[in-house]
Amino acid sequence: MKKDGRELDHKTLEHIRRTAVARVKEGESPSSVMASFGFSRTSIYRWLGKTDKQLAAKKAAGPSRRLNKQQIRKLKSMILKSDPRAHGFDSALWSTRILSDLIKTKFDIVVSRVTVSKILRSEGLTPRKPLRRAYERDPELI
Repeated sequence: MKKDGRELDHKTLEHIRRTAVARVKEGESPSSVMASFGFSRTSIYRWLGKTDKQLAAKKAAGPSRRLNKQQIRKLKSMILKSDPRAHGFDSALWSTRILSDLIKTKFDIVVSRVTVSKILRSEGLTPRKPLRRAYERDPELI
């Protein structure tokens, strides 16, 4: 039965790749090596063409960023130096919805609210709630 390598963790796969390559280099046939691991025979040929460093386990890169570093710096500057009303919004507080709309108008890039939250977190910014004060309070009693 063939194994699906996607079910194994990265370190285990790295160990299998390194061991298989070493066994083939010692003289074993690629077919018998791969049969012993239960993997497809053709996989070994990709592994044999790679360097030892390329056989190492690594995390997938993931998608590229929607905003470049310069755009993120500009966005951070806008957030810190002004409030949303300066950019034509009704609210005085930044929200992910408002920031998403701002990014669309300023940079012509559509980003989700989740992406806006990730950008804020990566820049060390956190959402803030307004300071609420009772309208009926008596300043003299305070």
